[in-house]
Amino acid sequence: MNHHINPLIQSDMEVVNHLLKGENIKYDSTTKVSGQYVPDSIIIHYTAGDSTDVAVKTLKNPAIKASAHIVVGMDGEIVQLAPLNIITWHAGQSEYKGRVGYNKYSIGIEISNPGYLMKQPDGSFHTWYNKKIDPSLIVEANHRNKITTVKHWHKYPEVQINRVYEICEAICAAYDIQQILGHEEIAPGRKTDPGPAFPLDALRDKLLNQNNSTFPPAALAVVNADMKVLKDAKADSEALWNLTAGTNLKPIKVQGDWLKVAFRKEGWAMREFLVGDNTDDDGDAVVTANRLNMRSGPTKENDVLMVLVKGDKVNLIEQNNGWYKIWIEDRGFVANNMVTMQNA
Repeated sequence: MNHHINPLIQSDMEVVNHLLKGENIKYDSTTKVSGQYVPDSIIIHYTAGDSTDVAVKTLKNPAIKASAHIVVGMDGEIVQLAPLNIITWHAGQSEYKGRVGYNKYSIGIEISNPGYLMKQPDGSFHTWYNKKIDPSLIVEANHRNKITTVKHWHKYPEVQINRVYEICEAICAAYDIQQILGHEEIAPGRKTDPGPAFPLDALRDKLLNQNNSTFPPAALAVVNADMKVLKDAKADSEALWNLTAGTNLKPIKVQGDWLKVAFRKEGWAMREFLVGDNTDDDGDAVVTANRLNMRSGPTKENDVLMVLVKGDKVNLIEQNNGWYKIWIEDRGFVANNMVTMQNA
């Protein structure tokens, strides 16, 4: 998929005393911070919504354990929530090239964008919060993380992309920025933002003069034959899930003759027992029922694959007649000789 970065020829944006200065920038401080640091990375996110105001309120809400430095609206409006030398809570559990905990190293930029789109029975596409999307705003593309199978994404407006470029350019001028990464790269098993609709590779190529194709891609473990994922690294352990040959797993670590992996569990659950959760945490929706059956299809007659409990977080794929197709990530063990390691 080809993207083009067309930054404004003359940008007046700059960082002064760790605050962005320029046109159409607002300040709305969050209290969810963790002290000072020296940033060397930028992490790009999407908000999973199209409202800048909602994103800012969410990131300021004390009950939600997430925050960020900057929000960029679809119209190019910028809201800064914290000075750039103060830690915010945008990265969560994260790792890249052996470094963990990216809140301690990075500036978090949240871009107002619904993210991936779910196909409806009539062939149209809706956001996770059930807003129908005009076909002209849909991008069809594969995600860089092969474990993510969604192919339809909400387009980023050109003015918004250029504002993100301006922000990153100003930040790079003020700090010794070594990396510009997507949340999907530091948390590939649970995050998909900013997704393939955002020109992340082009942006960092222009700003950091590096070609992303030279980066070592994420490793995958591919299942050789139909098999089971086990709860523990021993042959008589409980089986967590059946896998078919060709399934992609995310390898975590080797433990003797076993490989600890992350894998997807997919199924259907009734929509009325799930509420949207775009707080940039572990999923798109949270279970509200005390117990919720995840079934093999969108009816109560389908087999129960597993039981979710209140507070479990899930990711949404599509919806059908009052049901959501969902997936969650789980972890378990497979025998080393049952998978083939390859690059994404």
